[in-house]
Amino acid sequence: MIARQTADIIIMSRLLVLQSKRLMLNRARRQLAKSNDEARLQRVDRLRNETESAQHSYVPRSLRWSRPSATNTGSWRTAA
Repeated sequence: MIARQTADIIIMSRLLVLQSKRLMLNRARRQLAKSNDEARLQRVDRLRNETESAQHSYVPRSLRWSRPSATNTGSWRTAA
């Protein structure tokens, strides 16, 4: 069985990765809107795939290891 503190760290690290990917994707989309070239389009596509992968990696772990009886249901557990 994984320790609660370790589980919390894993969940938070997955969320940070997901949030970082979303920020990079949003920036790349803004750059693409300013200058629509093939390299930027490829970057947006790659970041979109990475963001989806991070989302799929985060959600099952957060559901598996989050505390169902926790009184503080902060937004860090839901990254929809």
